[in-house]
This record gives sequence, structure tokens and C-alpha cells, in this order.
Amino acid sequence: MKYRMIFMVFLALLFTGCTYSDANSPNLENTSNINTLFASAEIKTGDAKIFKDKVIAGADGCMTILNKDGTVYNQFKDIPANWIYVLEEPMMAVSGSGENAIRLTRFAEDYSVLDSRVLFSSDNLLIDPVIFRNNDIWIVTYTEIIGTVNNADPENENGHYIVHCYISEDLQTWIPADDIISGDNNIEDGDMFSEDNALYYIYEKESYDKGPSSINIISSVDHGKTWNNESEIIPLSGADNEIAAIYKNENGYSLYYSSDRENIGESYNGSAVYRAELSGDFKVIDTEKIDLDEDKGILLYDVRQDENRTSFLYVQNYLTENNLCYKEIIH
Repeated sequence: MKYRMIFMVFLALLFTGCTYSDANSPNLENTSNINTLFASAEIKTGDAKIFKDKVIAGADGCMTILNKDGTVYNQFKDIPANWIYVLEEPMMAVSGSGENAIRLTRFAEDYSVLDSRVLFSSDNLLIDPVIFRNNDIWIVTYTEIIGTVNNADPENENGHYIVHCYISEDLQTWIPADDIISGDNNIEDGDMFSEDNALYYIYEKESYDKGPSSINIISSVDHGKTWNNESEIIPLSGADNEIAAIYKNENGYSLYYSSDRENIGESYNGSAVYRAELSGDFKVIDTEKIDLDEDKGILLYDVRQDENRTSFLYVQNYLTENNLCYKEIIH
């Protein structure tokens, strides 16, 4: 899930990898304006993100670059990757994998790898890394799972999830800050953004794997050193809610996510895409279902909201088919 904000007048704030806008959220109601870039990629993915004019994915356990038609542009078999987060300026990705490590990989403009190295490692599984630049400070977060991973049985004991936070001035030396959040819940799909001198970390908090979940947010006012004021954005209500992207707009924020709210208990295979309009203090004002002309379940990976189009990267029926799809709505 990527935090991006549109910018109509000023230059992009490159340190965030985002742009800023006071524009309204785009109208996504006209399904005749849906353009399908690809409907099934050559490979099966565990995670994927829009990466400039390509797609980056964790496929076959390694980092993979796809063209916009779904064909493989390059696959780096020596770079393990199951969970991926990207920045576009400069071009880099952090990834987690079954090697129990978090890697930082830097790319050239032609998507060749400049270097790839392990930042953190553990005896436990490390997932859902995030990299963010806040002025001259780099921040990396990731989730460590101690004990049971992705417990799917509500009667069984969950593992202990800890979201760690590290700070660096040079991408070389990393200093630990306070852990952002921890608990015996599945804490997943984190993302970070800044607003009004505060940092925000948004994440899914799940009772058990593919079970009921809320979308929560927590903030820091000291550049990531300490974290407080956890609150729910999308409350726990029985649905499995999966974050994809959040954008700033003139009234607050637009949150894109997939949810099985109309098919409770079916998780990814019964989910559709939604956009929640949020106030400036992250209260839900309105929620809209986004019609992608799709008759299968959607696990939404990423959303790119531009001036004239909004792009959606997702998989159909993740649990059974895992077909990667890339569509855009022209507006």
C-alpha cells in the first residue's frame, strides 16, 4: 500500500515520493472508462506495487519487474522478496521474505539493480517493510512475528506482532526508535505518511488471518522516535479489510481498500474495492464501492491516483487463482 497525494500546481515533494493536492477525489462511477492493461500476468504474486511505468512484485519468492502488459521485464533470482514497498524518487524498494530479513534494493532508471543488501535480520519472520523519507531522515519500519504466523483459527493462540521503527541519515547506519505498535493480533499492510509536522502509520489490525479486521492509524510528533494516539479508521465489524492506498484531498483523505463486507467470511475471494472519504482527523464521511467490472474476488495491492486516471493493481481470487490484474479508470 502506497501513500500518494496529487499535486496540480506545485512541484512534487520528492522526499516523500508523493505529490500534494487540494483537488477533490476523482469520479470513478463510469465503468465504460475502464481500461484493462492486463488481466493475468505470466506469474503468480504474493505482493505487487506500481513502480513508475512498470510493476514490481514478489513472484516465485524473488523480486520481479513486470511490463504494463503483464510480461516479465526482469527477475532477480538472487533477491528474495515476498513483501515489497517502493519509492520512486530515488528508485528503491524494501522487501521481506522467508529468509527472515529486510532488504534494501536500489535501482537505476532502466530498472537494473544498483545494489541490494540486508538491513535487518532475525530468527523470526519479518514482513511488510516500509521506507519513508521525512526531510533529511530516512525511516524504515517492518513487522516481526514471534510465534505463530498468520494464525487462521480463532480458537488458537496468535503470534506476537511487533512493528519496529528505525531511523537513518544516510541509509547505512540505522538507529532503533520506539516500536510503533505491538500485540497478539495480526498487524499487517503498514504504510507511512506525514502531514503538519506529524508522522502517521496506518495498518490493518486483524483478529486472525483472513478474519475480521480494522484499519487503524497511530502518530508521532517527534520524527518517529515515539508513537501515540492509536485510533480506528475503519472499525472492526466482521469484514476483512485490506489497505491499498491513501491520498490527501481538499476535505481530508481518500482511503482505498478491499473488503469482504458484502460477503463476510469469504475474505480475499469475496472482496471488492472501496474508497472511504475521510475528514482531516481520519473520521469516515462516506464510503463508495468502486466498480472495476470484475466478477471475481479482489485483493487490492496498490492504487495510483493521477490527474486523468486512477490505476488499480490487484489479484483475482487470491486464495485459488491468484491472477494479477492492472486496470485504470479514465476520468
